[in-house]
Amino acid sequence: MLQVAAEEHVQGFRAVHKSFKPSTVTFVDPDDIIHIDCYTDPNTHKDFILWDDIQQAFEEAQFVRHKTRMLPYLKGPDYRPLEPRRIAAVPGIVLDVVVGGDLEALTKVASPQQQFFPEKLQPLTPPQKEYVSAPSISTYNVDNVPAPTPSPRPLDYSPHVDYSLKVPVSQAMPGAFPKQQHGSDRPAKTLSFGAYRPIDLLPPLPPFPPLAATGKEAPLGGSHHPGKSTWSAQMPQSAEPGKRLHNPQDHSSADPTILSPAIISASRGDMDAQVALGDMYRDGRGVNQDYRTSVDWYLRAAEQGHIVAQANVGAAYEKGLGVPQDDERALKWSSRAAQHGSIPAQYLMGVMYEYGRGVPQDDFKAINWYLRAAHQQHVDSQRKVAELYEQGRGFPKDQAKAFEWYLKAAGQGHERSQYLVGNAYQEGKGVPKDSTKAVDWYLKAASQGHIQSQVKISEAYERGEGVPKDMLKAIEWSNKARNTGFSTEKTT
Repeated sequence: MLQVAAEEHVQGFRAVHKSFKPSTVTFVDPDDIIHIDCYTDPNTHKDFILWDDIQQAFEEAQFVRHKTRMLPYLKGPDYRPLEPRRIAAVPGIVLDVVVGGDLEALTKVASPQQQFFPEKLQPLTPPQKEYVSAPSISTYNVDNVPAPTPSPRPLDYSPHVDYSLKVPVSQAMPGAFPKQQHGSDRPAKTLSFGAYRPIDLLPPLPPFPPLAATGKEAPLGGSHHPGKSTWSAQMPQSAEPGKRLHNPQDHSSADPTILSPAIISASRGDMDAQVALGDMYRDGRGVNQDYRTSVDWYLRAAEQGHIVAQANVGAAYEKGLGVPQDDERALKWSSRAAQHGSIPAQYLMGVMYEYGRGVPQDDFKAINWYLRAAHQQHVDSQRKVAELYEQGRGFPKDQAKAFEWYLKAAGQGHERSQYLVGNAYQEGKGVPKDSTKAVDWYLKAASQGHIQSQVKISEAYERGEGVPKDMLKAIEWSNKARNTGFSTEKTT
């Protein structure tokens, strides 16, 4: 059987007509393979594929098999199929989806050893487009650009995307797109990857803004794709090696001698130069801030498979910065990045499913996306997993698991989670009561200015719970909370 890359967290499938015996269907054409997202069971940590997703991809799907073995639905302790129905993933293998229907409508050649299927069974990947940009930039065609080789680790460990979350510095970037509220008055829509609308349908780009010449060089750097980028090779020798043009710690204006080679490289299709320019226009470093131009550069790199660029495009559409706000496009681009390991994109996918933005609301899929990012130490995803377990959404209500995930987020310094861990110890939610530990966690959050924790510490000193009774310290902590305008009545 043809193998597929297991690290993409997808399962490969192909359609096989029910009239062919397993022994006769040996040839697999790569163009016949459709990849469907895998989900991870939070209890067993094993991957599976939803049967609904298989039926969406394959008309008249009857069952799934591996060689001669039919793969059954996964079952619970009572031997009943789990809901929603699911099939166990088989990493690195292309599974057969046995389909019914008219054989002639499914095949283009008579030989069962070499089956090819019509467009409706092909992977839903939009065709590449030729971009037409500002007059100062050459047009180029990315039709023949090879697909990027999957990285052994997510590429967006370098800081490009910021959802205005309280995430570690390695995952966030000051000055990125501001966060938008997750509510939406738009009706939920089902994502259609076939409804792709390229950037060349958007209004034409404005001319490049004037450069802000400062005489100071910005740090430069290498490529996300070694061996493919010409960007780093065109940098002035005076540039400091080993740093990126889009270093989040550097907010100085870019030197014109640096921006010019960047434009040349980017217009020739260099993905890293395109992302660098997108960052510069987004942040207004060396040029006038222009979200529209920023998104155009990100889109050029995203179409070539640059994972960070795809996540940035998804964030831009989700917030409506530089492009009209569009949940479907946000979901499309975030899904591409998330499937290849982009942690912020995985978090955003969870948000989209939790709030039904661009897709039908689905707590089960939301918590699975949050879990992917949470297992990679994304603090807000850890908090979200805890909340859903606490509320019994997506999975049965489980205070112990909620506490476990709050504790993970709290250990990374998330002040709200530190408060909730303290509250769990105080009230015995998912963990035995322990007033001393409760105060310890309240102190951690209070030291970061968390007002409710400051009030809790004041109450602990007043009552002598977890600490010796001390009215002076009770008043001291109460005053700290009041100095920020907090009323103690709000905590009752």
